[in-house]
Amino acid sequence: MHVVKSIALAVLMLALAVCTVGTSEAAAKWDGGSIRVVGLGIAPVDARGPQAEALARRAAVSDAYRQLAEQVNGVNVDAMTTVENLMLVNTTVRTHVSALIKGAAIVEEAQQRDGSYTVTIDLPVYGAASLASTIFAPNKVPEAWTPPTSVYTP
Repeated sequence: MHVVKSIALAVLMLALAVCTVGTSEAAAKWDGGSIRVVGLGIAPVDARGPQAEALARRAAVSDAYRQLAEQVNGVNVDAMTTVENLMLVNTTVRTHVSALIKGAAIVEEAQQRDGSYTVTIDLPVYGAASLASTIFAPNKVPEAWTPPTSVYTP
């Protein structure tokens, strides 16, 4: 019986290891020097022509910045469940994303055949105008020390 439990535990651990490998690839690759996201935007149904294109592009840019904010600062999740008489009555899940994004640049944008719009935004992690520059203060060269001229004259 002990051997069967050990084999079952080993199979369970192997299954968990295989499942977690696929989910870790979805996270941002911070060691690559930049974070790149693709935003998707769709125009409202009543918009036509250039207005539809402009609204779809704006929605795609907003979606890309939201994805950057999720990668940089995380997502706050608030969940509440109401149970009455041992029955689920209501479940509410709210998400909130808030971050300061500076230095991001649009590297590619395209309008699709179906009218949607995609925007690719790249945020450098290191260097000038990067994510690190918004967090850390720049290094300043200290001024050379000059002795006082008249503190105590002999």
